[in-house]
Amino acid sequence: MSEPQSPAYPKAYESDEVMDSDDDIPEVNGPSIRHRPHPPATSQGTYSFSVSGEIEELERYDKGGYHPVNLGDRLGDGAAGGRYRVLHKLGYGGFSTVWLCRDTQDHRYVAVKVFAGYASRDNKRVSEADLLAHLPNNSSQPGAEYIARPLDHFSLQGPNGTHQCIVLPVLGPRVSPSLWHEMETENDCGVILKKMCRQATLGLSFLHENGICHGDFRPANILVNVDAEKLNRLSEDELYGLLGPPWVAEVFTESGAEVPDSTPKDLIYPADLWKLRKFLTEEIRIVDFSESFLMSSPPPNLGTPENYLPPEVLIWNLELEKELASRTDDDGAGILSTAAAMAGNCPVGPACDIWALGCTLFAIRNQVALLYMIPEGDEMIAEMVEHFGKLPAQLWAKWDARAEYFDEDDDGTIIPRTGQEDDVTDDEGTIDPRTGQADDGCEKEGRLEHALNDKHQIFKMYGSNPIKEFSIPKDEQKVLGDLLYKICVYNPEKRPTVQEILSHEYFRT
Repeated sequence: MSEPQSPAYPKAYESDEVMDSDDDIPEVNGPSIRHRPHPPATSQGTYSFSVSGEIEELERYDKGGYHPVNLGDRLGDGAAGGRYRVLHKLGYGGFSTVWLCRDTQDHRYVAVKVFAGYASRDNKRVSEADLLAHLPNNSSQPGAEYIARPLDHFSLQGPNGTHQCIVLPVLGPRVSPSLWHEMETENDCGVILKKMCRQATLGLSFLHENGICHGDFRPANILVNVDAEKLNRLSEDELYGLLGPPWVAEVFTESGAEVPDSTPKDLIYPADLWKLRKFLTEEIRIVDFSESFLMSSPPPNLGTPENYLPPEVLIWNLELEKELASRTDDDGAGILSTAAAMAGNCPVGPACDIWALGCTLFAIRNQVALLYMIPEGDEMIAEMVEHFGKLPAQLWAKWDARAEYFDEDDDGTIIPRTGQEDDVTDDEGTIDPRTGQADDGCEKEGRLEHALNDKHQIFKMYGSNPIKEFSIPKDEQKVLGDLLYKICVYNPEKRPTVQEILSHEYFRT
């Protein structure tokens, strides 16, 4: 069966098309130049009127950086220059860009993840396919079905270096935040979210049972599965009809010369995957194993965002920052030797995944982050203490900034100095955040209980009544709170295994 003729690409909307045209701009040394103010140019003299945060940095298109991908490019091996034809963009990250492609050999839609050149030189980061090869094929182990396995992998040579690429199934949006109010289902979205919590836990259990730590376990790396069979029935015209044309930000040069080969002609905004909502299922897939590692070979540190890092790693990071800051700027060798000496002492291991799982379960079920991303590590630890109580003595003593956030009585009791709302009495009893134990006689409820009790609502513009609302039932709040207190234990050696978590009452009801 031959691949059908590809349609003409729909007109791509330019993000700066509302600005003045070039009609009246004079020629200067050849090509016309836009003489309006523009963002700072990159080291290669390129710039774009793109929206920061919604698109990758143009500066990253350089030696060792991203590979320049344009709509219509052919990637991979095969006839006509490559098996995978680029249709749209799905997203980007610190180490890669991800593209919606047509597999011209198997006549299906796929996601092609193209790693940056420097990531492709890093043995830890290019090993996604090799790492996942440690997992048994066609495994009947529970949780295996929730891992997004590569369909293919290859490398490509470009102006910015050699880039490793993996081919994955097309998947939907992340499981949190906002999933609840985008769902179009006759089922209770709370039931679906709880089911996704169990699936995510099973998926992590499968990894751990096969000797792999995910290393970056969080909602951004847990995506809603797509019904591939239904999606693949769409023609490319029908797919564009759903997604709409790609929005692009054209790339220019300060000199007016052609854009260099190292840079794409346009920066492309990611597709809105909610437009594929009718193809979404009630299952999840765990993705992005660029930070994953074998339990037998832990890395020197983790690249996980701080609000999913456990306290022992946060404290270690602060100690490293303090030590490096004590070095003079010209003592480069000393800084490197200090970092190298301390690297092997970072407490990285399965317990880090367990802490991240606790934060992730809260985020999936409650549709907001448990700990908000704060760029200051000390503030992150303070927020953690407000949720789960005082750190153990050893960690507490290592936290130099503790007095900035808490007063401490002679008996060791701590009082927040941050002006947080007072705890309130819970007549029904709750979990004591200071001990992590269930206690019907507990006089005060902790911040975690307040967070679990949040009600989320959506209103129409100028409307007074919510058109949709979401909250966790009271009885479920108690059971989930108990589970989270058991998971988010400060001592990593006392955190439960994933199997123990799966046996908790929360997953049995």
